[in-house]
This record gives sequence, C-alpha cells and structure tokens, in this order.
Amino acid sequence: MPFQVNVDHEQRLVSSVWEGEIDERVCIDYIEGVWGDPAVGEYDELVDFRPVTHMNLPTEAIQRLACRSRSVATVGAKARSVLVASEAMVYGLSRMYVSLRDMDDTHQREWQVLDDMDAARRWLRREEI
Repeated sequence: MPFQVNVDHEQRLVSSVWEGEIDERVCIDYIEGVWGDPAVGEYDELVDFRPVTHMNLPTEAIQRLACRSRSVATVGAKARSVLVASEAMVYGLSRMYVSLRDMDDTHQREWQVLDDMDAARRWLRREEI
C-alpha cells in the first residue's frame, strides 16, 4: 500500500505518510477506508506527501476525489486537514484538491497545504505559522 495510516484516538488525529506513485484508486482506498469510518469524522488530519514521487491524477480525477471525499465527510465537523508536500507538482495538485474540496459549504473542515511539516503541526495545534 502506498500509504501508512495512524489513527490516534487520544489526540483525535488521523496521520498518514504516502510514498511512491499515487493514482486515483489509491486515493479512493484511503478516502473510503479511513474517512468512511464515522468514528474519525471529526478528527484532524495530517497527510505527509513528501515521499511521493509522482501523482497520476488528471484534473477530472481530482474532481472525482473531491466529490468522493465530500460524500463520506461528517457534516458540520469542525476539524482541520493539512497536506504537506514539498515537490512542486504534488504541492500544486494538493492545492487543486483542497480548492475543490472547499467548495462544499455544508462541511466546516478547514484545509491547508504546506511544504513544511513543523508548520503543519503548528497549524493543527492552532498555533501561528
């Protein structure tokens, strides 16, 4: 599996590290496998894309992933998700996903894309970055 997931119920945090090549099927497996569980719907999320070497995700796939993500999301969840990406293409595709994901105003999850893991952790803790 190109991602490793850790669910910390005490901290109410889902963290994942992704590596290698990512495609739509892998992302769907993550969305449905992790966020399809209502027990974590209001948890914060930390996604580490830094080890990713390539994302095979055309615009249409990113649109479908944003829709799929919205369909399993907990309505009204006041949580945060941060995607950490250091490679330019991965960072750009992450921003596109977040922009599409933010279009749904029935969910109150806050989104951020950053290139620095320490800044991502501070943002999740609601500290200034």
